[in-house]
Amino acid sequence: MAGKKRSWNTMQNSDDEDEPLVGRQILPVANLPETFSAEPKDGLQYLFMVRRDAKKLPFYSRAQNPYESIAAKPQTKAQLVKESHVILPSEEWRTVFIKRFKNFRKNSLQSTIGVELPSLPSLGQSKIMPEKKERDKWWAFINGRPEHEWNPPKSPKKPRGRFLRQSIHPDQPNVDDVGQYEVPMTEEMPTDVAEAHEVLVVNEFGEIREDEKDPDRDLQELEVGDAALLSTPFATPQPEKRFKASERRTAGPRHPTPTLLKRMDSRYCMHLLMYFSHWITQHLEHLESGQISSPFSHLSQNHARWMFALLSRVDDHLTSDELSTLRGLARACIAFIKDLNKNSGTSVLSSDGNLGGTSGVRWVGDPSDTPLDERACWMIVTIVTDFWVQRDLWIDAESALN
Repeated sequence: MAGKKRSWNTMQNSDDEDEPLVGRQILPVANLPETFSAEPKDGLQYLFMVRRDAKKLPFYSRAQNPYESIAAKPQTKAQLVKESHVILPSEEWRTVFIKRFKNFRKNSLQSTIGVELPSLPSLGQSKIMPEKKERDKWWAFINGRPEHEWNPPKSPKKPRGRFLRQSIHPDQPNVDDVGQYEVPMTEEMPTDVAEAHEVLVVNEFGEIREDEKDPDRDLQELEVGDAALLSTPFATPQPEKRFKASERRTAGPRHPTPTLLKRMDSRYCMHLLMYFSHWITQHLEHLESGQISSPFSHLSQNHARWMFALLSRVDDHLTSDELSTLRGLARACIAFIKDLNKNSGTSVLSSDGNLGGTSGVRWVGDPSDTPLDERACWMIVTIVTDFWVQRDLWIDAESALN
């Protein structure tokens, strides 16, 4: 016998439509009161309690809006800026500064009308700057040390036991190719000349060198010249080398002049910028170890001028190794700024009574050679980050300083 079918009216009046949450009833459910709270004994009672609790839940649920917290972020960022003691350069200033730096590069790279590049020093003339790979000599050169410290004289060659012939034939094949010959004094020469010069030094062109003097006489002249510079006759220093007193004094730091910069290409400048990264790092390491009187204890504004001028000679497009060198220079400057702000409470007094901005170093040098400060370091960092598009360094600077 077929089961009895439900009529259309019965289906329309059914309560299933009023229960969209649980769907249509398929499994049997116990008929219990709404206040039933005992532990279910079978599946019928369990389904009754599930359906009863489901009816109490809302049909629609609201998820949390993840964008509601954005309005509070600017306020939090403003508080962080107020709390931080180091403020990064503004974007407006960086834009103007990079624009002027690009104009400076164009003006410095283009040739000037009526001004020619000086010729390279010929044989026998002194060079105007150290070699590229002489790092210690470059430090002495930039700091204005005397020439004999960054361009020491070459040791004279050992005299050979040959005499200059009376006539040198240019086509003679057995002539020794040396630059100097010793000429013995003959008996026909005057007595006073023979006593003053026992041996004459003649170069390959037959010219007599007159710069070979008695060492004892040079030392006596130095002692007399140095004594005039001392305030008291006591504790007169013994000269270490045979140089004049004027050569041992320095006339201040050497600046990056156009004559020097025109002799440097991009690779040369990159090599020197690597030296500045090393010097700044050495300066900070000596401060951490407490060695204030180190060779790198004074970094001045002149060093910032050199870094700025060298960056203006570097090519626009660089390799990954060259970019790594510039990033190292920027990070060294950021570390220097961090050290300055860490020791900001330490006042640094210069010889003219003004306060300087160096980290824990008492500066008593030339008033014109002021210590390296935060503004100069920010210029170097801005050039590297914005001109060569290494802007991720700003994130490193903010995290390191704040």
